[in-house]
Amino acid sequence: MIFWVPQSGRLALGVSILSYAGALRLGVAVDQEVIPAPDELVRGFAEAIEEMLRDLPAQTPTSKPTPA
Repeated sequence: MIFWVPQSGRLALGVSILSYAGALRLGVAVDQEVIPAPDELVRGFAEAIEEMLRDLPAQTPTSKPTPA
C-alpha cells in the first residue's frame, strides 16, 4: 500500500494517516523553513498514537468496538 501527503502551493504541513488491515501508516510532509525539526513532529504523532493504543480495551479479533 502506497500513499502520499498532498502538497501544493504554500502548504507548510501535510499529514496523512492510513489504516488498513490492522496497520497504520503516517505520512508527513513539511516545509522545513516553517517546521525546522519535522522529526520531532513525527515523534509526537507516534507517541500520541501509542498512547491511544494503550488506552484501548483489549479486544479479540472477532469482537467489535463498543460505541462511545
